Amino acid sequence: MGDFHKGKPHGTGTYSWNKVERYEGQWYQGMKHGIGRWTGANCAFYEGQWSNNQANGCGVQVNERGDRYQGEFSNWQKHGKGIEVYANGDSYEGEYLQGQWNGYGIYRYRDVSYFEGFYKDNKREGHGKWFKDAANPDTCNRYEGYYVNDQKHGQGVFTWQSGNQYTGEFKYDQRHGYGSMKWKDGTVYEGMWENGIQQGNGQISYPNGDFKKGYFHNNQLIPQKAAEVSEASLPIKVDQKGSRYKEIHKVIAGSRLLLMHHQEEREKKLVRSFTAEKHSRNKGSFGKQRTLDNMKKSHSKFFINKGLPMGASFNNLIK
Repeated sequence: MGDFHKGKPHGTGTYSWNKVERYEGQWYQGMKHGIGRWTGANCAFYEGQWSNNQANGCGVQVNERGDRYQGEFSNWQKHGKGIEVYANGDSYEGEYLQGQWNGYGIYRYRDVSYFEGFYKDNKREGHGKWFKDAANPDTCNRYEGYYVNDQKHGQGVFTWQSGNQYTGEFKYDQRHGYGSMKWKDGTVYEGMWENGIQQGNGQISYPNGDFKKGYFHNNQLIPQKAAEVSEASLPIKVDQKGSRYKEIHKVIAGSRLLLMHHQEEREKKLVRSFTAEKHSRNKGSFGKQRTLDNMKKSHSKFFINKGLPMGASFNNLIK
C-alpha cells in the first residue's frame, strides 16, 4: 500500500510479507530507501535510515533477545559509533567494525564493574582500564595496562581495594615475568613471577629496613640453597661460532652462579689443549691416553664461575 512509479514502490508506502515482517517508510524505484521502520518476529525492529534495501546510516535496532542498539549501520551491520544495551543489563558504548567491537569503547557490566579501552573483534586488545566498582573507582580493585586476546598481558598495574599493588609484567591474566609487589604494611617484593606466584630471583624488603634476596619458589625464599635444575631438561643453545652449550642461572643466598655446559666443539678444543700440554710432559702413549680418559670424565661436569654477569660468553674462559 502506497505510492508507485512504473509499477514499483516509489515514495511512501507499507509492505508486509511472511505474515510477520513489515516495512513502513520511504521507497525508491522498488527499494527501501530513505527513512523507514522494519518489524519482525518477537518485537524485533529497526528504525532509521535505509539505502538500497539495506539499513545504512543512523538507526535503532532491537533484536529478538531484547538487545537494543542505537548508532551507525552499514549494510545491516553495526558499523561506526554506537551504544548497545543488552537484555542482561550490560552495555557497550564505542566503536564498531562490521558488527563487532573494534576500536575504543566502554563496557559496563550489570555488577557495576566496567572496562574502558581498546577492542579488537569483540575482545579487549591493547591499553585499557578495568574497575571493579564504577561508583568507587579510586578505592576498588582496579587494573590499568595492556590486554591481548581479552586477557591481561604485558605491562600493567593491579591495585587491590586493600591498597596492595602489583606493577610489572602479566601473561594470560597472571602476574608473570618481572614485577614489584607492594603491600599496605610497607613490605615490598621485587623479582620474578610465574603464573601468579613468586618464582625465581628476587628480593623482599621490610618496613624496618631489613631485606632478603635469593631464589624464591612457590612464594617462599629458599635460603642457602640453589634451585635444582635437571640438566636433561635444559635446551641446547648455539653461540655465534656454532658451538653448542647448555646454561642454567641459579641464585645461592643472593649470589648469582652461571653454570654452563659446553659440548662438541668446545669439548674438542679443551681436549686438544689439555692433551697437548700433558703430552709434552708425559712422553709415550700411556700418558696421552690417561689424559684423554680424564678429559672424558670431566667434560660432563659443569664449569662454574661465580659472579659471571648474565649473558657473558663462556668463550673467554677457555681462550
